[in-house]
Amino acid sequence: MSEEMKREDVEIRPTLKKCLSNNRILFGKYKDLTYRELYDNHKSYCQYILSNLKEENNKELFEYLKPKIDVNETYLTFGKYKHFSISEIKKIDEKYIQYLKTNDYIKHNCPNLYSRLQTI
Repeated sequence: MSEEMKREDVEIRPTLKKCLSNNRILFGKYKDLTYRELYDNHKSYCQYILSNLKEENNKELFEYLKPKIDVNETYLTFGKYKHFSISEIKKIDEKYIQYLKTNDYIKHNCPNLYSRLQTI
């Protein structure tokens, strides 16, 4: 393959990603949001999509979300770090992680989050 051909491939890929971010969701409770709006505001739902829908029926959506979402991660759905993963929060605010770990509400009402917090 020529160098010219390789450069073209590199230039086309970001354009495709940009276009995908403007595609709209055609199903579910977030129907009509763009892929980017869904990713920016509803990461837990993105996890649900990647874990429960068939990739062959949603190829472009999967192509957009897969590099961005870790299906094994826990994302907050509340508070000042809403939509951040536990791993991301740990890197930027260890005190907030400690607060969550010792919070009685989290312990008694958010078992999945509490369990994940105990592993870090």
